[in-house]
Amino acid sequence: MGGDLEWCRPGNRRRLHRRCCAVTHSETKPNTCQRNLEKLPVALATLIQRPQWCVWHWTQKPDGKWQKPPYMATQPDRHASTNDPNTWADYPAALAAVQAGHADGISYILTEDDPFGAIDLDHCRDKLCSIDVWAQNFMQQAVATYQEVTPSGEGIRIWGLAEGNPIHNKFSLEIDGKKIAAELFRRTNKALTITGYTLNPRICEFTHIDKVFSWAIVWGERRKAQIKVVTPTSGNGFDSSGCRFSIDQIEQIVREGPPRLIGIDTIASCAGYSRAGDEYDNAVGQAVMNVLKAVAQR
Repeated sequence: MGGDLEWCRPGNRRRLHRRCCAVTHSETKPNTCQRNLEKLPVALATLIQRPQWCVWHWTQKPDGKWQKPPYMATQPDRHASTNDPNTWADYPAALAAVQAGHADGISYILTEDDPFGAIDLDHCRDKLCSIDVWAQNFMQQAVATYQEVTPSGEGIRIWGLAEGNPIHNKFSLEIDGKKIAAELFRRTNKALTITGYTLNPRICEFTHIDKVFSWAIVWGERRKAQIKVVTPTSGNGFDSSGCRFSIDQIEQIVREGPPRLIGIDTIASCAGYSRAGDEYDNAVGQAVMNVLKAVAQR
């Protein structure tokens, strides 16, 4: 399952909707989704060389939810602090603690001085390994860098090189009736789990993802703004009545091309742009059409 481009499988790439399951509280510790921590992917070598490691335990909160707080690798019963290097260890020490059964997994402590960044995509992957379209759009933006499945099996983390201004943002949204979150970390202190469950074993190094951060901020702010938008009653602007596709699905169509038997005009109208004669009623609508027509001609 981890030996090929899992998220690019046809069944996953075209999956547009997901059935939400009811969440029940359980005293049973969740299964941990991770690979052999002793043989991490070569792309993680740049992290392994740094003495910024700790371990984590599945810990249940009073509300029944499970979390993964950081603990010291050398003293696994004591919490580690992202601001205190004295509570960190090197990778071999963290690995040894897990192998001895003192912890459930390992975490890397990202710091404000690191040349790295990470993006978390929460609640985007199901037990059948299908990944939601909104997350696929993130992953496509960062396709050349390292990406792995998180310990819950329900999320994806993107790692890469970054040198922009500090970012510590979380976009909590609802897409297709499901609550999701996208978290951005750059030039900030944060303990981030490492599973080694790579989505592309051929990726051998981190690549620059500052442009992905810029794209992600626009993505998040645009969706936050959507919640506040009131559909205009006039013929100008956005009107999504009767729309068959979400914005994320429209972006996927632009990226991959329109499905068979779906016309360009249908896609554009689903994006929320109506037509007046031979011209579209605003510049944005016309721009969307230009892109879609170019895609159709590939």
